[in-house]
Amino acid sequence: MKTFKLLFAVLIIAVAGVSCDSEPVDPVVTDQDPNENPGGGNNNGGNNAGDGTYWPLAMGNKWIYNISNGTTTEVTILGTETLDGQTWYKFGQENTGATGNSFLRISDGDYFLRSSALTAQGASVTGINYVVLKDDIAVNDTWEDSFTQSISYGIPGFPDVEYPVEIDGKILEKGISYMVEGNAYTDVIHSRVWQTMTGDGFVIITTTDTWYAKNVGAIKTVTSTSEETITQTLVSYELN
Repeated sequence: MKTFKLLFAVLIIAVAGVSCDSEPVDPVVTDQDPNENPGGGNNNGGNNAGDGTYWPLAMGNKWIYNISNGTTTEVTILGTETLDGQTWYKFGQENTGATGNSFLRISDGDYFLRSSALTAQGASVTGINYVVLKDDIAVNDTWEDSFTQSISYGIPGFPDVEYPVEIDGKILEKGISYMVEGNAYTDVIHSRVWQTMTGDGFVIITTTDTWYAKNVGAIKTVTSTSEETITQTLVSYELN
């Protein structure tokens, strides 16, 4: 059971941090309108013009994070893809230990996070699709979502297993100032998302606290399970 929990933690933390393999941008992706969601130039912390959201979306936007395991990671928007008739922004991230693709779209204050299947430690987990943030609700307001996770261990004779995952989100703070890596950010939202996976005789709860700065994006993420805690802090960013 401990091995299972650790595996699930690796995969869910990768998703929570919007992580995936860096890949060449597909030709169809490079057709994105360069004027869509314009950003505000190169920065090393602090606010900028951005696009008025808490996660600026434009091809080439890049964020560099320190991770509490002693590594750094670079998150880049590779472009857009149409999934189920909707436009999603595709992310690439280095040094995650997992393979897969992550996507984000914003609609009426709702931030939808989606991933393809992720693979780590020889096992794979099916993709997700849920609301990771609502930027238009008040402090202490909540939201709910859910999906079903299917896990394949790649072991002959060992069947795939499916588990329901419940999402509970809450806005803890809003409009605050927050310091990360020596940089001061204003107009910050602090949210918490609980992911509860229920199986035969066990429950795995993953808690993710994220601080989002308006016109910047996620400046700090702390993801915890009963086995480990991983923190990502923003070092620098470049927006187009």
